Amino acid sequence: MDSVRVPLFALPQQRQFSTTEDQWFKNCYPEVIAGPADTPFTSVIKRPGFSDSLTTATAAGRALYGWTQNGSIYAAVGNKIFKDGSALSGTLDDTTGRVDVTEVRGGTPRLVFRVADKIWTVAADNTMTKMTDADIPTGLVSGIVNIDGFICVMKGSTNQIFHADVNDPTSWNANSVLTSSLEPDLGVGIAKHLNFVVAFNEWSTEFFFNAGNASGSTLSPVEGIAIRYGCANGDTIFSGENTVIWLAQGRSGGKSVMMLEGNDLKTISTKPVERLIDEEANGGGNGIADAYAYGMRIAGHQFYILTLKNTAKTLVCDIRDGTWHEWTSFDGTTETYFTGMDFCEDADKKFLLDEDNGKIYNMDIDIHQDSTNDIKVEMLTSRIDFQSTKPKFLYRLGVIGDIQSASSPITIDWSDDDYNNYAASRTVDMNNTFPRLVALGRFHRRAFRLAHTANTPLRLEGLEMGVEQGRYAEGDN
Repeated sequence: MDSVRVPLFALPQQRQFSTTEDQWFKNCYPEVIAGPADTPFTSVIKRPGFSDSLTTATAAGRALYGWTQNGSIYAAVGNKIFKDGSALSGTLDDTTGRVDVTEVRGGTPRLVFRVADKIWTVAADNTMTKMTDADIPTGLVSGIVNIDGFICVMKGSTNQIFHADVNDPTSWNANSVLTSSLEPDLGVGIAKHLNFVVAFNEWSTEFFFNAGNASGSTLSPVEGIAIRYGCANGDTIFSGENTVIWLAQGRSGGKSVMMLEGNDLKTISTKPVERLIDEEANGGGNGIADAYAYGMRIAGHQFYILTLKNTAKTLVCDIRDGTWHEWTSFDGTTETYFTGMDFCEDADKKFLLDEDNGKIYNMDIDIHQDSTNDIKVEMLTSRIDFQSTKPKFLYRLGVIGDIQSASSPITIDWSDDDYNNYAASRTVDMNNTFPRLVALGRFHRRAFRLAHTANTPLRLEGLEMGVEQGRYAEGDN
């Protein structure tokens, strides 16, 4: 058999709810680049890190928005709204829960915030105002949408979509309303997709357009278009440039991540990922009610980032490649789910808001730590047996990847008994020309675990294994 190249690129293969068995990637993402027929270039790359950028308050991060109207970064943190790290004069009605943001440009330019059942605006002169119109509904669900200057929100218990007067979030009319009524279910969230307002209910999803109606709601239903899947949690809805993604559910049971790309509907979660989502939904606590998601475009990738707080996992989908992996946060002592909760871009810089401490970070592919803390990269392979259970003798293991200019150690251990026990760890350094280990013993099926925490980049293509295949012997095990 001699020398065999084993690529690290693969899809997750979890058999149950654990990410400590079968193929898995943590804080690194698989990447495939098209090449000549049947020979794409595949690798696994360490995710971008971040450095401190703006300090707000030590409180819950709730929303982040880059307003190109004045080139500033706005964040809802605790019961305050911050502009470029400075608190505005005004106090929100509560301190926790996600906040949704949109803007109006016609008339007086303003940011518009949905804070639970309240609507707030921030003008370009930093004036922060709570809307007091009695026709603003209560019981609002996730989301706030601007369509052609009309600010729209949704009342969950009645599935009604309300909107303000055009370009005027201060003025609401009780008659400017219509109902999403495809199914007898409750409203969960509202979003914008292309030129539609999308109403997400428990078991159904409906679309509305600006019909310019002279009375009542300006919106009308889009005839012949509806989806018989609903949304499990409105905080998992992400509306991108030409896509909308959400944690979907149907009456037949189960949950999946679905995406509308243009007019095409598809499921982007894999079976192993859906098992992890089911674990969150059925694992006690608040279940799926605590989940949330947002989107991020960085390093040539567009990510959908779904955090499952009860099981302390952040699952990340590369929308373009259809691959999944996991992100975590490490504070020097404890590793947990990735605590970034919202993302925006301004003047080509990427900003991330921390859910836990309200800090705003600058995220970049040239940063290899998280605010001076290690990024704990881990790659777990499937069980390798070269299509045979005959004994093999591994006399060399080379790690194929980019050579780094500074010390960049990778710790490698392996399991020969289906991830139950691991051999003593050994280390290679990607600062070396040919990082490799020798004399790795005998196995039938072997899984490898690679761990990396150095403050350096990391891009690995695969493992090169020098293997001799033996023969079955009596009593072989």
